[in-house]
Order: sequence, then C-alpha cells, then structure tokens
Amino acid sequence: MRDYISKPTNSDKLEKTLMKWTQTSSENANSRPQDVTVFAKPEATPAIDLKIIASLKELVDEDDPDFLRDLLEEYLNNTTGSIKDLRRAIESEDAVTVAETAHSLKGASSNIGAKNMAKLYEGLETIAKAQSLDEAPDYLSDLEREFRHVKAELAPHVCRK
Repeated sequence: MRDYISKPTNSDKLEKTLMKWTQTSSENANSRPQDVTVFAKPEATPAIDLKIIASLKELVDEDDPDFLRDLLEEYLNNTTGSIKDLRRAIESEDAVTVAETAHSLKGASSNIGAKNMAKLYEGLETIAKAQSLDEAPDYLSDLEREFRHVKAELAPHVCRK
C-alpha cells in the first residue's frame, strides 16, 4: 500500500483509501467490506481548560473577590469587539491588523484557558503574517463558533451570585 493520509485524518478519506486497498475486483466500489472499521471522529475538546480557571481562582484574594469574574467578563467583552474588528480587517484585506489582533487575542485566550481559540488565532496570525488572507474567513467562522462554546463554558464563572 503506497497511499499516505496526513493528520488530522478525515474519516471519509480514510474510508475511501481503505476501500481502495481492501476491495476485490468483483466488489462494487460503493460497498464497504465487512471487516473494515471506520473510526468515529474524536470527541471535541472542551472550550475552556478548567485547570487554568482553577489556577486563576487561586489568585483571588479577599480584597478583590470579584477578580476572576471581572477578568473573564473583560475577556468576553473585548473578544466580542475584537472579532468584529477582525471581520472588518479581513474584509478590507488588512493583513497587518489581522496579524496584530490575532496575536493579542491568542495571548488573552491562552491566559484564560481558551486553548482552542488560541490555536485558531495562532493559525490566523500565521496566514496574515504571510500576507495570505484567503483562508481568513474560514478561520473567522471557526473562531465565532468556538467563541460561542467559550461563552457557554465561562457562564458559570461570570454569573453574579
């Protein structure tokens, strides 16, 4: 077998490659051999690393009991506006602003445990620094979707008691 499937694997591509190499000439190209198992896609990783939230909670002292909530609210508010700024910069093909904004948000996201967001910002920053924004709208869509997950997972930590 000489085919190569790069990571991350795509289950459809994997299945097609396995089908190609496991079929006999008499089998229909659309039928799946009985002994081939197609692996399910891995579970999505959590939007927030709760270990980082726990370490941030350790920074809270009695003089400022709202520190963590205020920090997370600030992150959510700033990110909402910054995603809008990214959209405008992408639409105007301003790669410098995209790279700078993505870099800033990458750090902020990492600091509060939004690792998936940080990785997406890193990818967006990389393509913007290469002056290639063709994939930027896809990154932006992924960021908006991931941000919805982040907001949902941070909700218990920002609600007023």
